[in-house]
Amino acid sequence: MLFEVVASLATFATVFVWVMILLAHIAYKRGGYEDEVQPVRLPLVVSYITLAFMAFIVVLFGFFDDTRLALVVGAIWCVFLLAYYRLAVAPRLAKNAKLAITSDAQDG
Repeated sequence: MLFEVVASLATFATVFVWVMILLAHIAYKRGGYEDEVQPVRLPLVVSYITLAFMAFIVVLFGFFDDTRLALVVGAIWCVFLLAYYRLAVAPRLAKNAKLAITSDAQDG
């Protein structure tokens, strides 16, 4: 049972990482960096199609007993990551931003 949970988490994490890569790529392309030299130039629609395919994969996780665990464990993992970010990371970022603003005001 433990192996199934770990394997399910790894499966969900793989899909999650690729979704994050695609979202970063879409943000990059929408940021107006089309003029830069790129080794492969694909239209932005390709990223959206791939993102839709990843959503299809996540939906498929719910249809089969073997992969439903990956969906549940992945959802729990995402809630854990969000809670950790809100409780541990975000306050630190806000504090650093406040210090930077205070420092800029004193310098200027």
